[in-house]
Amino acid sequence: MAIEKKRGYAYRRPFYAVDQNAFWSAGQIAFLAQDAAGAIVATTAPSGTVPIGTFWKDHNLTYFRSTLEESTFDANDQILLSKGNIYSTSYIKVTSHPGGVVYTQGLDYSVSTTNGIVTRLGGGSITAGDEVTIWYGYVVLANAINYQGGTNYDRVPDDTLGSGKIAVVEGWAHIYTDQYDVTQTYTLNASLRSDGASLWTTAVTAYPVCGRVISVPTSDDPWLGVQQTTVLS
Repeated sequence: MAIEKKRGYAYRRPFYAVDQNAFWSAGQIAFLAQDAAGAIVATTAPSGTVPIGTFWKDHNLTYFRSTLEESTFDANDQILLSKGNIYSTSYIKVTSHPGGVVYTQGLDYSVSTTNGIVTRLGGGSITAGDEVTIWYGYVVLANAINYQGGTNYDRVPDDTLGSGKIAVVEGWAHIYTDQYDVTQTYTLNASLRSDGASLWTTAVTAYPVCGRVISVPTSDDPWLGVQQTTVLS
């Protein structure tokens, strides 16, 4: 699931008409916009103006997830990630473990997005047999979606059985989500904004602060804990 609902809680989950051209995952940041007819709709950062909350459910065509894991390079200087189909080479970060040294893709390691293999490059900063921490985003294949949290509760395109509306968590809430920018570093109480893909991030972006970190993702508990705040402008 893209939101861990057993720990999080929210007081408001109103329905919005949803941008029919947008694609989102539960746990991503929802934005406010107007469609061609002037109706108020919930959408993603590329089409929106001000963040209004968090999408409560997936779009039926979007299954983007984030995770992190600790692993050791094998005798072939490779690590096979537990999840294949990496979302993008832009959404992966490899660091030392422990220590937090950030390695450089293309100099210290390479990555295959289709099969989830990270390869140590000779001449780089990673030593053979090193243990590393890898943050990455991946796409869940449609034929595996029933095994990624189990039920249709989070796998339908909207909340109103085809009416084109979506529930959005508004205002103050605690949300545990895997929809965060894996290339960033997360520390307790750090400010959170949306990036250009509606993912939570600690990077400074053009969007206003809309939350803070209340739980740092780890390999044992890869969810980012967010205390969402109301954005007024």
